[in-house]
Amino acid sequence: MATTSSIPEIMEGLVWAGRVTTKISATQFASRDLAGFNDTHFKDWTVYVVHKAANNGAAPQGEYVVCSAYTSQYLNLGGLFTHPAYTVPLEVGDKLYCIHPSIANLTPYILVIIAAISGLHDDLTRPLPSFYDVCQILDPLIWNKTDPPGGTAWAVTHGLGGSGSWFTATSLNGGAAQLETRDYWMAIPALFGVNTVFKKLSAEVELRLTNPTEISGGLVGTWFWGFGKPGDNFSTRLLNPDDIIGFSINGTATGFIAYTNAGVSAAYLATLTNVNKLKIEMTKDHVKFYVNESLIADQNHTAVTNPGKVLISHHTTPLGGLATQIALGQPRIWYDDNPE
Repeated sequence: MATTSSIPEIMEGLVWAGRVTTKISATQFASRDLAGFNDTHFKDWTVYVVHKAANNGAAPQGEYVVCSAYTSQYLNLGGLFTHPAYTVPLEVGDKLYCIHPSIANLTPYILVIIAAISGLHDDLTRPLPSFYDVCQILDPLIWNKTDPPGGTAWAVTHGLGGSGSWFTATSLNGGAAQLETRDYWMAIPALFGVNTVFKKLSAEVELRLTNPTEISGGLVGTWFWGFGKPGDNFSTRLLNPDDIIGFSINGTATGFIAYTNAGVSAAYLATLTNVNKLKIEMTKDHVKFYVNESLIADQNHTAVTNPGKVLISHHTTPLGGLATQIALGQPRIWYDDNPE
């Protein structure tokens, strides 16, 4: 156990924090926070501008000068500081650090530590992401579902591929299978002026298809997973790309393509009969598409006509073709407060 004598004494009073409470000139300010010390106390101390009152990061934030004179009380306005001019005059409310001359040569390192502590504070105090895992079961309160005529209706299948629970449906002879959530999300959350917390929406799912060559890829009627405009049907989504953000399969059923109003991406080759993980990340200006954690497209999605989107999946089989089964892992959808 450590003893008192083994703990070094911590020196205090080497750094003082305060705010500008009165702007006097480009080379003088007063601070009530830094009043009452002996006259000349802060002479030769480094005065660093840690934060602008306007909260815009503009100059002189990040600048520091050496105080040339200090008066402990000036006209009842607080401690008076005289200093060389910053590139831009200080304003009332600007936050300052006064750093003792004995450690002034360490100022760059002190500022790095301050920045690190500030960043840690931001990380610890930011709101936790709001996670939505609403798509666990084929509950009619969650899903609007269309069962394929003549095929196998949507059901939850356990242990498919050795583990987990899957949503499955089998389509044949031109039948279509579709799932659409009753809920919808802010696909581009930062576009909402009243929203100051959530900056990114993410959605991911695992997919496995049987006989994928029987699905007409890349055209109206293809398999699709992603977000669409509430109330539209699947064909409308593909014909009006402003309304969709999502994946489809290419025309030869050898990979995935990404859809947004910015266009259709090049195909990312994948074996569709294997389990593939699909992920979409949506921020104010960009939509990123991932297949098995590999980024396949980063599109500048700036013309969203309806930011409220609905999760949808769909597939069909040409008349007389082989039966095709779609198997979806449970979709996960969540918001983040950090766009990175």
